[in-house]
Amino acid sequence: MDNRPVAGVDVSKYFSDMCILAPNNEIAGELHFEHDFNGMTKAKVLLESVEARYGVKPVIVMEATSHYHRLFFYFLKNNGFEAIVINPLQSHAIKNISIRKVKSDRADAYRIALLYRLKELRLTNAPIDTLFDIRNLTRQHSDLIKTRTMYTNRLIADLDQIFPSFHKTFFSLWSATSLAVLEQYPSPQAILSANPDELGALIVKVSRRGPAYARQKVCALCEYARNDAKLNIQCSSGLVLIKTNLQVIQVVNQNLKTLDDEINRMVNCDPVIAENVVLLDSIPGISLFSAAAILAEIGDFSAFNKPAQLTAYFGLDPSTRQSGQFKGVKNKISKRGCRYLRQILNMVAIASISRNTTGKTNNPVLEAYYRKKAANKPHKVALCAVMNKLVHIIFAVLRDRKPFELRQPEDHAAWLKEKNKPAA
Repeated sequence: MDNRPVAGVDVSKYFSDMCILAPNNEIAGELHFEHDFNGMTKAKVLLESVEARYGVKPVIVMEATSHYHRLFFYFLKNNGFEAIVINPLQSHAIKNISIRKVKSDRADAYRIALLYRLKELRLTNAPIDTLFDIRNLTRQHSDLIKTRTMYTNRLIADLDQIFPSFHKTFFSLWSATSLAVLEQYPSPQAILSANPDELGALIVKVSRRGPAYARQKVCALCEYARNDAKLNIQCSSGLVLIKTNLQVIQVVNQNLKTLDDEINRMVNCDPVIAENVVLLDSIPGISLFSAAAILAEIGDFSAFNKPAQLTAYFGLDPSTRQSGQFKGVKNKISKRGCRYLRQILNMVAIASISRNTTGKTNNPVLEAYYRKKAANKPHKVALCAVMNKLVHIIFAVLRDRKPFELRQPEDHAAWLKEKNKPAA
């Protein structure tokens, strides 16, 4: 049993409550402190006094509470204390340990400290400083993608009412050329009243294509504009909404470019991270960005000894429902891991079983596995099985420090048999 003093910290937005248990589980000290230098210094002084009393540094346990716990966590780390960050689900498990119904920050701090005595808690899987910064950037990147998608859908809705045929002109509505034309000519009337030479010059400048390409697009735009103008759609608010939505999308795109550049810079500044990104990038479906995001969310990979642990960290482990003679068979994944990891892995899984520009499947082995599962399972269940396979691949690549090699199942079985053959 660990007989060190243990401090439980209940973290709030502006202040925290700390309760320190002595080796015999009696309360050795309590403190309510604010999240500023003076308040955290008071906590440090109390912890040092407990250390002097018992001759050993106390261990500090706190809940993961969005970003509020991070300031105190790094303050403790910089001052030489061992801090453990636990999932709130763990601390909530003993909220009814007392018969009395007491809910307060002081009582919660005591329960968090007591949890360390009752249960073996693994150290937090907090990423190193560089990975922590990359994680912040990749999460912001994901949030901006959601924002862009929201305004993209709004722009499509407005275009459907003002200029429904515009999307037929260019290969992609979101190409630089399409957005540039739409910004200056957001309606059929604007296209018809435009100078064809000026419109063509804009297309040449943005697309970096020749005059022949520009003339083709100008003719197509005018044809679609004449047809849509016959609908006689009058919606002055729609024109304003198109312009404002376009501006938001362009600003988001600029910010995404800034985030991408900074993520690449941070990855290249750390040789270990750069090597791991290259290893993960060798897996079909994983890009440099998703590789960096996965590494940042995993943090310290050495904390995982087997693929099942990494699967649980992703929140892809199956839940269990059993009581008496009842045993549930329709069990969903736990979803108790990082949701950003599942979002990234979902996109990677879709990319893995999809076809590339040459018409070939990115990962034919996983694609065949998906088809086999999808034959008698819903799409999302089959895709979740592919995600589980990908976790095992990620674990193997990072464990063995070797790039991914595509093997058929029978070839992989033969390779494992040869690898595990005892030496003569």
